[in-house]
Amino acid sequence: MNGEFFDSIKVSAYFLWEYTESQNALGLWCCAEDIANFFAMNKIISFSQAEDVINLNKNDSMYIEFVRNISYRIFLYTNNKDFKRNWYIAERLIYNGEWLYNIVKAASILCKKKSDDNDFFKLIRSDAVKEYYKIKKI
Repeated sequence: MNGEFFDSIKVSAYFLWEYTESQNALGLWCCAEDIANFFAMNKIISFSQAEDVINLNKNDSMYIEFVRNISYRIFLYTNNKDFKRNWYIAERLIYNGEWLYNIVKAASILCKKKSDDNDFFKLIRSDAVKEYYKIKKI
């Protein structure tokens, strides 16, 4: 399962790189982990659950909050201050089936893990995710 998580984050980070054009590979990796954790915290751990949110009206407060959270993480990890661009990147990502499948898969794996699974959490690079699970920084 550790390899599946790694592979899902790798694909998710690739799309973040492609869409943001950021050169900070570690930042994009951490961004993908943090977005996966956001999905996990909100119990969006299946493709159909993600689609339920994505298919809401774009003026729906739940949709706005969902995209805002992804957009904010893009801002944090890329340091791109163009909030409108970050929003559009977030929307482009959630409508990319391959990205969505992989981020949901990573979120599902995170939900199944316990914070005492040291072998798994050694893979985590995001300080935000480590903090959420109260993992010592390695």
